[in-house]
Amino acid sequence: MNGYILFGYLFRTQNTDFNIKVPINITPITISTFNTPYLNINNFSLISWLSTLGIIIIVALTVYWFFLILKIIFDAIKASEKTDDLKKVFGRLQRLFISIAIFFLFPLVLSLVGIIVGFGNVFQWPEMFSFCKVEAQDDSITSSTANRTLFFYQVLLSLDDNAITGQTRIEQARSICFGEVN
Repeated sequence: MNGYILFGYLFRTQNTDFNIKVPINITPITISTFNTPYLNINNFSLISWLSTLGIIIIVALTVYWFFLILKIIFDAIKASEKTDDLKKVFGRLQRLFISIAIFFLFPLVLSLVGIIVGFGNVFQWPEMFSFCKVEAQDDSITSSTANRTLFFYQVLLSLDDNAITGQTRIEQARSICFGEVN
């Protein structure tokens, strides 16, 4: 009985009223991966197609390596009695992890360069390099980009922050390039 009293005294379990009167405006942190179901592939440029192919290769190799790691782990379990076989299995696993690390350096460097330049990460490139026909009646874009065919990222970077109220710059660019998007 004394333990319950001590627990209640230490942690103050009697007062559990957490009614917060001030709203907390927390925006979620999202990473855009494959978040472009509304794109019309007719708008894709050559770079969009190549980046889509690169994304498919990245995903396919990741799935392949996952199953290859599982196979090597099962081989290690089978070879647990013989030290020579176990050394060979761990050597295979080490070489596999080195090849995975070397492979992912390329998309990582491309993503870092893309983020610095304004294209986004490699998963955003199919959208960013899509063609966008910009009409003159769009008030949110500057006159230098009107009546031209641009890449999506060029339209995105040319927008003002407060051109269309209630929308972020990426939502504005999507509505200009691809029509109304949910």
